[in-house]
Parts: sequence; C-alpha cells; structure tokens
Amino acid sequence: MFEWSDVYILRETITYRTRYGKDITAPEGFHCDGASGIACDIDSRSWKFHDWMYYYGRFDDGSRISFNQAQVILKDILEEEGRWFRAMSWYVACRYSRGSRKAWADKREKEMCMQNYKFMMMHADVTTPAPDPE
Repeated sequence: MFEWSDVYILRETITYRTRYGKDITAPEGFHCDGASGIACDIDSRSWKFHDWMYYYGRFDDGSRISFNQAQVILKDILEEEGRWFRAMSWYVACRYSRGSRKAWADKREKEMCMQNYKFMMMHADVTTPAPDPE
C-alpha cells in the first residue's frame, strides 16, 4: 500500500533521451513514489521518469506517450543502469498488470495530483495531459 511517507521529491530537473528520439524531462519539485513502494531498495532514475510519464503522459515536444512506450522507456533506463533482471521483470509486470493499466487509464492518482497541484501552478509551461482516447 502506498504511503505518502514514501514520496520522493525530485531535487533537480532530469532529462532522458528516449529510443524514440524524443526527450522526457521530469522537473525539479515533482513528487513521485519511486517503484510504487515495491523496490525501495534501489535508487533508479527509471522510477522517476516512469511516474512522470504516468502523470504527464507526454514527451517534451508535447506528443503523447503511449502506455507501451512508457514501459519500454522504463526498461531501457533500467538496462542502461545495468539492472538487466529488473529491466525485463518490471517491463513484463508493468506492461501486463491490470493495476498498471488502470493507473495509466486514470493517468494519475488523486493524492499525487493534489501534491503536485501547487507545483504545476508555478510552472505555466507544463500543462495537464488530455485523457487517452483508449
């Protein structure tokens, strides 16, 4: 179960260049829950980007990130960090779990929205994503 005591606040803006030739930037101050409290034993950039993709749902150029792209990007980052087993196991878990699909469909949890509301209001260039047409 997710507890807000498990929240990580990004202390700096981080950017990742994806295999799709597009950047994803998770801004300083963004609240995320890491690996949803499950893999708190590792510090990985992948969870931060994954949470941002679920929250914002778009590349930096404004184009939509698909559910599958979000899982592939998570896997790519974990592989780049040398976490081969986690890369494949978390790709499969996130790609095929009902919980992950529900979170993607909801786009964000109510608690994360409330925590990030003030942050988003301070950054006018970051907009709330439109719901997926899925």
